[in-house]
Amino acid sequence: MALTSLTVWGILVACAAALGFIGFWFSLRSLRWFAGVTAFVVAIAITRFGLTHPEYTSANLVDSFLSGVDRVVIALIYPIWRGLPPAPGVAGRWIIAVGLLLGYRELERWTLRWQAPELDLSGIGRDGPTSASADSAGSGGSQAALNGHGAAADGLSAAQRRDQLAAELRFRLPTMEIRSPSILPGGTRANALASIAESSGVSGAGMVGAVFRFAGMFWPSPRLVGVRGWVESASAKRITVLLEDVKTGLPIATNTVAGDSFNETASMVAGYIARQIFAMDRTVPEWCYGVSDGRDLGAMQIARLQRAYAACPRDVADSRSEQIKILSASTGTVRTAGIIRYELAQLLVLQRQHLESLHLHALNRELHRRLYRGRYRFAMALEMIANPEHRLPDGEASWDKLGQTLEIVRCGMADGRLAVSTEYQRADGSWSAATRQDCATQSVRLSRDLAMKLLAIAARDLREVRTQLDTWHVVRDAILRRDERAVWLPHWSQRHRRAFHDGVCVAELLVAIRCRLAESDDEDATWLRQARVRWHLRRATGITACIAGDPAIIDAVLADPHGEWWAATASTGGSKYRRRTSDSWQAAYNTACVYAALADAARAGGAPVGVLRDLEGRVIASLRRVVGNPRSELERPSDWIDSDPDFRAMQDGRDIFGAFQEFLIGQMRQDYPVAFMSGECPVSHIPPEAPALPATTALGGSRRPSRRVRGTRVPSRG
Repeated sequence: MALTSLTVWGILVACAAALGFIGFWFSLRSLRWFAGVTAFVVAIAITRFGLTHPEYTSANLVDSFLSGVDRVVIALIYPIWRGLPPAPGVAGRWIIAVGLLLGYRELERWTLRWQAPELDLSGIGRDGPTSASADSAGSGGSQAALNGHGAAADGLSAAQRRDQLAAELRFRLPTMEIRSPSILPGGTRANALASIAESSGVSGAGMVGAVFRFAGMFWPSPRLVGVRGWVESASAKRITVLLEDVKTGLPIATNTVAGDSFNETASMVAGYIARQIFAMDRTVPEWCYGVSDGRDLGAMQIARLQRAYAACPRDVADSRSEQIKILSASTGTVRTAGIIRYELAQLLVLQRQHLESLHLHALNRELHRRLYRGRYRFAMALEMIANPEHRLPDGEASWDKLGQTLEIVRCGMADGRLAVSTEYQRADGSWSAATRQDCATQSVRLSRDLAMKLLAIAARDLREVRTQLDTWHVVRDAILRRDERAVWLPHWSQRHRRAFHDGVCVAELLVAIRCRLAESDDEDATWLRQARVRWHLRRATGITACIAGDPAIIDAVLADPHGEWWAATASTGGSKYRRRTSDSWQAAYNTACVYAALADAARAGGAPVGVLRDLEGRVIASLRRVVGNPRSELERPSDWIDSDPDFRAMQDGRDIFGAFQEFLIGQMRQDYPVAFMSGECPVSHIPPEAPALPATTALGGSRRPSRRVRGTRVPSRG
């Protein structure tokens, strides 16, 4: 009996701990599934115990189950009972069943405390405290025109404004992915089921509905947050929103939002509601919400609505400039949501403002280190800045932005040091006057020492992102990190995860090649001798093999970057790699960047024209894999290719890389067919407000005119 009591108590404690863990970390739905499976397994075990117990032989399964329950109860109370405990009997069994039911009810109630509230939208169109005055002010167009506001020219009354506000919020809030009550809007699950049962007309449906309503009075339900909103002015530019607890009626938060138009104000109201709900939701990552009034989320929604018919590249460029203008007004504080900075940084890349984009990604890296897409984009932005063909425009804004970015990166270094070459910066960290004067009429590019240190940071960040995308880390983070569970659950699928993982691997290879090409003859590349580094680079080289063919030239440049490594293009070194398919468009894009970097270095080293043609063909083949991939996130690939510094050398060398120019023009023809068919843009445009970057001259190089930026925003780079 003592051994049986110990076993039963151990199982009880293990089940209680497992239920508590599931209730704390996972949703109520997961808890119910786990509790149901656990109850089924325990019932089978108890029935089997009753059947096989030597002191009693049951006639059926019900008697076996009841006998097993009696033996389990006796074993549970044995340690605290003097002598042999009695069997519980029928009454005791009912008491135990009711106790288990009440205990599970408290478990669900405790679980709901850690769950996100649901949004009740049924009260959006209710009258506000100023409804009477608003009705009198906005009852007619002529009457509103006389009140001095001049905003009710459309003749909408206050009631019509409330209905319009309710319709707009019901449309805009789901885009924020706000949860709403299930089955019927505005009603609890028990009442909804009771209404369905009562309206079915089946015999006994009324009794079933009454049982549902009675159970719903005692059973815990999710926390409901009601939304009430009303227009404060006849112009509909000021809207007051109130969030209240549906059960208690107590207010949670209230705010009056103002905007330039009704649509803008409605988006700001949606952003404010989303910000409050996200703050109460423990399953939302911290980078999804920012300032307390939610204006950053509202601005992101407004910016995403800025779409234009792409008759020509100028249409998209104007739309993108307007998006940048909207988002820039909401990113002036570090409390801004990380996704807002990420979206703005992506737009700035296509505006050729790479330094400003790097600054935003650096801020995200410091504030949200687990935003793996932001870390990846930060590393690729560092690789662009460290590109020897990339020049930074000289100017006070560029110097200040570069200094701020380096300061942020310096704080993120493990050793706390990121020294810039004395050619560009003094010991105290300020830019020297000689450097400013020397670069007054020229462009600036980073020194080799600074570029090497930035590439080392990029390599480390890419390594951390790749580790974060490993199978074990994905499963662990999806289980233990509640706020990232929605991010990692899709990555349990190998096909979904491997695409981005392959892209990160090839990005590491690109950074490694940049480092090898920038190293001097007397430097000892100890980092390349590490077994793990070589293994991952070999894996990345195998990925490039299935995208662009024989990777022998990559092996040669990693082994001897200062020799004639381009002579290895005709070897058969690719046969040693295991050929596997890769449908990753990110890996294909990064492979194109790898061969573009090799083509630039080969031309500078005096490689034969045939080698350059071969490398050019590999770049085009890789980009065709990107364009032809149906899962590609590049909305207009020609815009990104045209603004990417990694392809700048190939665009400048039109006499050698003519096939690349033909490919780019052909891709632009596919992205903007109307402009190419008519020969000119059929839409008249206003000149963009943002000035173009000035023509710059590289230190020791030739002057290159600035080019107009074309394209639109893309969610992520390959």
